[in-house]
Amino acid sequence: MVFCRQGSDGVKVLTGCREGNSGDLESKVVGNMILFEDVSKFYKGAIRAALSNIHVEILAGEFVFLVGASGSGKSSFLRLILREEVPSSGEVHVLGQDLRRLSSRKIPQFRRNLGVIFQDFRLLPQKTVFENI
Repeated sequence: MVFCRQGSDGVKVLTGCREGNSGDLESKVVGNMILFEDVSKFYKGAIRAALSNIHVEILAGEFVFLVGASGSGKSSFLRLILREEVPSSGEVHVLGQDLRRLSSRKIPQFRRNLGVIFQDFRLLPQKTVFENI
């Protein structure tokens, strides 16, 4: 899986590796929209990890592409952001919230703050276009 970040200096390719020492976790959470801190995700019966020790910081206003081959962990990455899954290890912070501390009851409210376009649309057939948005 490869992360491509587009900024004022062009497109930067990130591989999920840590780029130097970025300080303590608490100071990083404040300025990040999305922060994965050494996140791994293992599925029962899988031969290898879906994600292994991923470190990614996405700042407000950044435009980021998530690209990779089938089975490289893209869907797992997105499911962790949406709190559809929990990491096997590491920390996921979205909009300044540590998702480990988000109760099941508060997940729907949390998701209302996110905008996600799914490849398969996930539209509800009984709803209008406006209602689906």
